[in-house]
Amino acid sequence: MYEGNENQILQPHEFFLPFAGELDAKNRWCRMALYIPWAEMEQQYLKKLLGLGRGRKALSVRMALGSVLIAQQEGYTDEAFLEAVMENPYMQYFLGLSGFKQEPLFDPSLMVYFRRRLSGEPLARISEMVAISEAKRRMEEKAEKERKREERTARRRKDPPDDGTAGSSPDDTGAVRTEQMHLDNMGEMILDATCIPADIHFPTDIRLLHEAREWTERCIDKLHAPDRGKVRRPRTYREKACQVYLNMSKSKKLTIKVLRKGIRKQLQYLARNLRIIDAYEAQGRHDLLSKSEQERLSVCRLVLAQQQAHYDTGKSPPQRIVSLHMPFVRPIKRGKAGADTEFGLKLAVSLVEGMVFIEKASFENFNEGVTLIESVERYRERFGYYPRAVLADQLYRNRDNLDYCKKHNIHLSGKPLGRPKKDPALKRLMKTLLRIDAGMRNAVEGKFGEAKRCYGLDRVFAKTTSSFLAKVYAACVCMNLQSILRFLFWLFQRGFLHAFYRSGCFVP
Repeated sequence: MYEGNENQILQPHEFFLPFAGELDAKNRWCRMALYIPWAEMEQQYLKKLLGLGRGRKALSVRMALGSVLIAQQEGYTDEAFLEAVMENPYMQYFLGLSGFKQEPLFDPSLMVYFRRRLSGEPLARISEMVAISEAKRRMEEKAEKERKREERTARRRKDPPDDGTAGSSPDDTGAVRTEQMHLDNMGEMILDATCIPADIHFPTDIRLLHEAREWTERCIDKLHAPDRGKVRRPRTYREKACQVYLNMSKSKKLTIKVLRKGIRKQLQYLARNLRIIDAYEAQGRHDLLSKSEQERLSVCRLVLAQQQAHYDTGKSPPQRIVSLHMPFVRPIKRGKAGADTEFGLKLAVSLVEGMVFIEKASFENFNEGVTLIESVERYRERFGYYPRAVLADQLYRNRDNLDYCKKHNIHLSGKPLGRPKKDPALKRLMKTLLRIDAGMRNAVEGKFGEAKRCYGLDRVFAKTTSSFLAKVYAACVCMNLQSILRFLFWLFQRGFLHAFYRSGCFVP
């Protein structure tokens, strides 16, 4: 059961404190609460709830969303988050409480359900709403400044009238008048992609087969439980198989011949265990395994098929499983110096006026160059016009993207296709433009560093796809909110310094 609340915003001075005083409205949590559209989020949140008219009363969307954002921004675990909230009244205000409480708000296990309900459309929607409104405001301010600058330049270049008609209207005198220009393209969009690593060890075939074999042995023990003491347990050679794996994992010099021999043995042990399990399931004992155990068992069967095909052909199978506990994780080929291959989520983002937009998120590897047209069309849906320039690396400069950008009068950064120009002046100009575009494109690299260093995306601790995506989207929401707060602080600081300078107290 869920009870709606239209008034999700509580003013800081209305928050009850058992001790004297009141909350400071300039605190970051109080400011962040004003930029989140809680009412719209409640509509998205209700779509994920089942049985709204029955059951125990559910917590509000502000409690759920606020908990996910605080835990992601501060890097808390679920238990540490509740401990921090008990000690911080500002966090309790951000969660929508009307007064300070000194007991745990809920059980830590509810955080799993919060991420599951908010994963996907709800968090993606709030990230879009926060980023679009702020990016529009910044682009309008920049366009207004550019217009005023052009007007000042036009006034300085304009010759004074010499016929004594300075006071007449421009239409009557035929003087040059400033016309409002309709801008078809406005703003710059920066595109790039990165990998969000998952919390798994570096995968190897021998270790993956060893883990799958151990899991099938646990399932055999559970399926054999009714016959314990009556029928002898089927032979699995678990001690011998474990010793073979340990000898290989501890070996300092492992040749290809020895490795293939060890993999072949692990494949035989795993196939034998699965045949035993199939015999038990033929007797109708599959109900002895829980739903999660049956899902893990199906993953073991898929691992056996993929590894057997890899052993026979030497080619990596499609949708290759690299983690038994997180089968959705895929190897992402990045070609970086530090890590040639990463394992996790591939994320394609766009950066507009310092605000992050998620363009595509997938655990399967994809070529980010083919997402440019979709990203530009979404830019037009968000802001009503095409961007003036798209700053991206060389991977985005394919024929289709170049033709599309030329058609819509969009500048696409990067070195042009074909042979370089022979004219030295053109070569110097092209080199200067490339250097300027590369410098502007560094902003998105900085956002990747901020997400991974400050918001926990350097290694995501999640076991399911919903939790993984919820953490990624929550980190993007936090980055956008913090960007707004930093911009407000910069405006305040600049206004303070200007006032301080005008007062005559500033001495350079």
